[in-house]
Amino acid sequence: SMGWQGLDDGALCTTLKDETKNGGKNIAALVEHMEKDALVLWGWTPGGKREPVSTPHPEFVTQLKAWADAGAPCPAASK
Repeated sequence: SMGWQGLDDGALCTTLKDETKNGGKNIAALVEHMEKDALVLWGWTPGGKREPVSTPHPEFVTQLKAWADAGAPCPAASK
């Protein structure tokens, strides 16, 4: 299952940064994973009748790196 489904932005961010939930990845490793991992890249070319991720991958990576460079801040979780 995808552990981030249904999470608001704050909870998603916190979950992504939690090394006990993200495969032991620090922020740099998380960025590399999302930039290069075949399973992640599949989201942009899923095949069949599946819709790809709407944000182009290069733009996603640029935004991800900017987030990491800013200290990977998380918005407050919704209540």
